[in-house]
Amino acid sequence: MVGEEAQLYTIEGFAAAILIVVTAYLILNSTFILTPGDTHINDLQLEQLGNDVLRMMDTKNSFDSTAPNRYLQTQSYLEQWLSSNDPKLGFDPFVTQFQGYAGDSRLKLDAFMYYWDHGANRMGSYSLSPTIHSTSHEHYVTITKYVYLDNPGWDDPLGVSRTVLLEVQLWRD
Repeated sequence: MVGEEAQLYTIEGFAAAILIVVTAYLILNSTFILTPGDTHINDLQLEQLGNDVLRMMDTKNSFDSTAPNRYLQTQSYLEQWLSSNDPKLGFDPFVTQFQGYAGDSRLKLDAFMYYWDHGANRMGSYSLSPTIHSTSHEHYVTITKYVYLDNPGWDDPLGVSRTVLLEVQLWRD
């Protein structure tokens, strides 16, 4: 027959085993190890921020019922700005406006506009920001958005509407 001492050792053994398992579970779940595979999370967050900023810039704040046509009634800041400025003169305020919408002055970006040049029958492009050649950033994310422009002021004499591709390369220093 088993005595009372053996039963006490058995209960103590079960209690110790449960305590060890619970302690191991808590320790293993509380550690956070950042592996190189997890660094893409920052890139995804930066890409989402860039997409949100472009979407906000391409949304009209209010409806303008006094405008002569539907396009001008709903024309966003981005459409208005890209239509009225001459790309040959540069778009330096684009960086400031982008950073203002993002609320982060640490953001660095290169922005380009691509369009079909009807006169030369080829793709044309303009830089919308001063090109920054920073050696401190390892990689960047690219955000693109198609923007419809109705008879842009810098357009060739044909006076046609066009859709341009806006490409922003974005990183943080």
